[in-house]
Amino acid sequence: EHGPTLYFDLNIYLRMILDGFGLSKYAVTGSTEEPVLIAQSLDGAKLTAYLGHVTAGVKIVDPRAVDPITGLPLCLDNEGFQSRNLCFPSQITFGKDNKEIHHDCFDDFHNFFRGGVVIPATEDAPELSNFRVVGTQDMSATWKLTGKGGGSGSTRLPCYACMVENKDLALCKTDSDHCD
Repeated sequence: EHGPTLYFDLNIYLRMILDGFGLSKYAVTGSTEEPVLIAQSLDGAKLTAYLGHVTAGVKIVDPRAVDPITGLPLCLDNEGFQSRNLCFPSQITFGKDNKEIHHDCFDDFHNFFRGGVVIPATEDAPELSNFRVVGTQDMSATWKLTGKGGGSGSTRLPCYACMVENKDLALCKTDSDHCD
């Protein structure tokens, strides 16, 4: 069993983030602007020897984003889009980082982004759906989310991107058909 989960309503939370970074006007449904580029991300870590967590969130990666304080484009500073200041945790679940916690606790988070993000209109704000979403999780999270891949000594199909088998790993470096 997993520990407690804390989360934000993604419709409200993402609208607030987009408003803050000046991106809502580009995300309006039916907009002729380029879609707003956002990233979903997820990672786990141990907090102590006996307590871990998995956190999922949204990252601002659109080049049109402006600093909510200065109004200047975000990409002008030295940190650019690599800054942790552009990551917004939307859910944290306490427990061991494994396949079970990813599927038991984060399906709603991933389903929000599958098939296109649509943030419903409110009394004073339009519907938002003009998005391009990318994933930025690490290899371990990709293995757990897709059920494909893993350490080469622990699984028959170690790659999440192709069908290379463990016994054929040595051939990958010479066979151009893998991971295209």
